[in-house]
Amino acid sequence: MRCLTLVAVAVLCLLAASCGSRSPRQLIIGTWETTEGGDTIRLEFEKDGNVRGSRGFFTLTGRYTWPDENTVEISLDNPFAKLAPEKLGKLAESVLKFRYTISTIDREQMTATDANGKQLTFKRVK
Repeated sequence: MRCLTLVAVAVLCLLAASCGSRSPRQLIIGTWETTEGGDTIRLEFEKDGNVRGSRGFFTLTGRYTWPDENTVEISLDNPFAKLAPEKLGKLAESVLKFRYTISTIDREQMTATDANGKQLTFKRVK
């Protein structure tokens, strides 16, 4: 009986340790939202590296990568790039790139800083 209790405690400790040590790469999988300038920004990260980003009624798809453990780079295909490149400026690029440094992330909330130093707080949707 005593041996069984020790084994049960050991298993619980291992489970607790594995649940608490999830990295940003694991925790980011899912859908996140924040609000900026009255618009809702939604990012949906999939396990295979695909990402979907939306703001207002625009939705773009692309890929994300991890240059290091706390930095995620998002590249979204821009379907509007060829419409009026002389008027769109930077928005005329065929791929829109974003870089976020994640300062905190858990199952419910993520705080990230963009390349311009602006801090955003995202809430998990699903």
